[in-house]
Order: sequence, then structure tokens, then C-alpha cells
Amino acid sequence: MLGSARSYSDLREEAGACAPLLDILRDACMSLDGAVEDVRMHRVVFGKTVSFRWFADLAPDGDAVVVKIQRDRREEPRVLRVSDATDAEGLAPALAEAHGSIR
Repeated sequence: MLGSARSYSDLREEAGACAPLLDILRDACMSLDGAVEDVRMHRVVFGKTVSFRWFADLAPDGDAVVVKIQRDRREEPRVLRVSDATDAEGLAPALAEAHGSIR
């Protein structure tokens, strides 16, 4: 974990109803080789290795999770609102692609 002493458990506890979705998305990110997690005040950001070029930003939003996927620094991030487990699981390939695009 980089940054503050805030833990994923703290964020998950505050996430409420969307905590299971957050878990699915977090597991997809953390399963990628060299993924690094940085828990921030109201969201969790995933980057690749110590350079921490981010590829995913997950923020609880009521009963859903707002997901930002960054493939390239020169492109605007793709922003999605995920509200069910099927959608969350379906994002794994897009997260893997964004992770793989980081050099």
C-alpha cells in the first residue's frame, strides 16, 4: 500500500451496499502481475509497479462503483458506473488491457 495509512478494509466498511462489487473489481486488479494498490480517502487506485502509472480508479457511489480505466496518459479515462456483479466481472478484460498498456 502506498500513501496514507488508510486500509482497504476501512474503505470497504464505508462502501456499504457496493462492497461486494468493490471486492470483485479489486480482485481483478490485484490478480494482474505487478499491480500496486493505493487506498485514498474515498477511493482506491491501482497502478503498475513502483512508477505507479495508474490504470484503474474505483470509487464507491451508493449501491454502485464508479470505475475509471486509464489506458494511456494522453487519452481521457473511460468512466463507467458498475451496479451489478456481472458487469463488474465483465470489466476484467478491460482492466487487464489497461494494465498491459503500461510500459
